[in-house]
Amino acid sequence: MKSIQEQTSIQESVTAIILLAIAIIACSWIAIFFRLLEREIGPFATAFHRVWLATFVLGIWNRLQALRYQFSTDNVEQQPYTSWVLIQLLIAGICFAGDQVLWAWSLTQTSVANSTLLTNLNPLWTTLLAWSIWGQHFDKRFLIGMGVAMVGACIIGIEDLQVATGNLQGDGVAVLASICFSIYLLIVEKLREKFSAETILFWSSLFSTLWILPIVLVMEDRLFPYSWQSWVLVILLGFVCQILGQGLVNYCLKRLSSAFVAISLLLAPVITAILAWIIFSESLSLLNGVAFAVVLLGIYLAKSSSSAIKE
Repeated sequence: MKSIQEQTSIQESVTAIILLAIAIIACSWIAIFFRLLEREIGPFATAFHRVWLATFVLGIWNRLQALRYQFSTDNVEQQPYTSWVLIQLLIAGICFAGDQVLWAWSLTQTSVANSTLLTNLNPLWTTLLAWSIWGQHFDKRFLIGMGVAMVGACIIGIEDLQVATGNLQGDGVAVLASICFSIYLLIVEKLREKFSAETILFWSSLFSTLWILPIVLVMEDRLFPYSWQSWVLVILLGFVCQILGQGLVNYCLKRLSSAFVAISLLLAPVITAILAWIIFSESLSLLNGVAFAVVLLGIYLAKSSSSAIKE
């Protein structure tokens, strides 16, 4: 018989994995929304709307939560915002904004396939940084699973891969984008030890908004879409991809390691390819099916190791 504590731990782990799956599906829509909105606004403006809308909604939510605690008879322990915590939140926001902006910029400097392949290096950077900075250790099964999943994710764009010296700048920017997101995951993982997922998402979205806004004003001709249909897409982007998708990613980092979350997020490009096939009638080759199966195998190997779920 398993103890109550062990049963609770198993339930929390299963819940975290289910919520991570929902987060992956939600995040798979990011590229779809960017594609649908490109007729009226550029990628930097789209990234800006994603974070400012989440900041606005989460700001109201956090304020309502604060009022509820204020009038509640229960003693709720509030975590202090020390200078170090604010620095971590600031870095998280800058890194998240950096991931969005650099990824969007890389698409203008290199091929979509190259950008996709290089941004799929997230698990590698996350694992290396977690080992070198936080001192986390990963067993052989986890590392094999990571390698298998990364190979599967790279299969998606391998047919359109371009190797040219003219793409080096864009390729380098794509690598920087993947490093930024890895740092974001690592910081959020540490912050989740003390703060809720929505609190972290609010502050990181706020700092991202402040960071992206001047870039948008310089780089984009139009900041706001002009049709109501595009405004609906902007709202869906903020709610589905940022609040739901990124919010659940943050939530799962309480129970799952950042390296495992990074590996699992490799499923997002595969699901995006399927969505593009349904919505835009883009071609879906046998390689996409192979990629999906290989990524799932890699995630299974990583999940079955002792390095995926926290004790």
